[in-house]
Amino acid sequence: SSSLLGLDEFLPKDDAKPAPPEPAAAGKGDGRVFPADPLPLDGLKAVDAKVSLKVAKVAAKGMTITDLNTKLTLVNGRLEVKPFGLVVGGGKIGGNVLLDAAKATPALNLAVKGDKVDFGKLLEQFQLTDIAKGTIGMNIAVRGRGQSVRRLMAGLDGKARIVVPGGRLESGALNIVSSDLLNMGDSKGDKDIRCAVIHFDINKGMADARAIVFETGGISVVGTGSANLADETLKLRVDPRAKKTSVATLAMVPIDIAGTFAEPDWAIDKAGLVGNVATGAARTVGAVATLGLSLLVEKAVKETVMKTDENDYCGPALAGKKVVPGEMASADTGAKPAPSGTSAAPPPAEKKEGVGGALEGVGKGIGGALKGLFGD
Repeated sequence: SSSLLGLDEFLPKDDAKPAPPEPAAAGKGDGRVFPADPLPLDGLKAVDAKVSLKVAKVAAKGMTITDLNTKLTLVNGRLEVKPFGLVVGGGKIGGNVLLDAAKATPALNLAVKGDKVDFGKLLEQFQLTDIAKGTIGMNIAVRGRGQSVRRLMAGLDGKARIVVPGGRLESGALNIVSSDLLNMGDSKGDKDIRCAVIHFDINKGMADARAIVFETGGISVVGTGSANLADETLKLRVDPRAKKTSVATLAMVPIDIAGTFAEPDWAIDKAGLVGNVATGAARTVGAVATLGLSLLVEKAVKETVMKTDENDYCGPALAGKKVVPGEMASADTGAKPAPSGTSAAPPPAEKKEGVGGALEGVGKGIGGALKGLFGD
């Protein structure tokens, strides 16, 4: 039991020299993210233990956790942490973990729930006061068996759900991707986050997207597809849509994300390009691929008119329903509006070399961003 636990005293100093890299081991460097090395679980069989820990405040690297309370039991290689709980950003996070190394094939059962964690307060702890405000919740429940992380992930079952029920984007968040995005916030409510939901159902290593939604007062970004945890391949599609006419002239271009976790690849839906916005859309497509928003502020020609999509994607996503672009009931009428797209007028011809050059230029930047998201 402790009133204060300062972890900075145990962590390496910022000016400390990094440890030399480990020598390359056999089987490594195979282009995979999840390691195939056997889990080091023999130590769990060396001792039996019961531990109860209560800490009023934990401080580490500028971050503060309060009301840490957990109980741990280890018997014959069977480790159970039940329950654990803590408060961070004013919200509660709790759950339990079971790692059974007594069996020939180790088994993992993990459940974590979080509610009303104020990510605005967390950002303030790291002196980031101009990014975003709101609360976040989570519900992760997974189970699997395997002698390595790779085998565990290949047979994983369960679900992972992260929800932001509301909030607001600040100018700092918009500037991270593109200062042009500030132009989108002129209308009332454009910067309000109506919701953000990421929900994957996982069955035998296949993670299917039930909902990938990010919605503000002006735009909706909806994702569909799956991630194969066994062979680490991606098959996702990100579809941005305008909710109002004030942003309907911005380039809304769907992006397909494929490849692997270590080497993700992307491609724009060329049929979704409108006239001579192709070059601009290509230059900024990677922002939406990582749920950024700069794609939405690449200006289209004045004559170009795009349809709006007034579907309410937040309602179904927050209710746990499967979300598909263009197929949800309208927030206003209950009808099913047509998917957003171009007007009937044929677009002017685009110079081939212009689009190609833009695609080639954005490829390098997007590849690096996605590697950082999925790789190590």
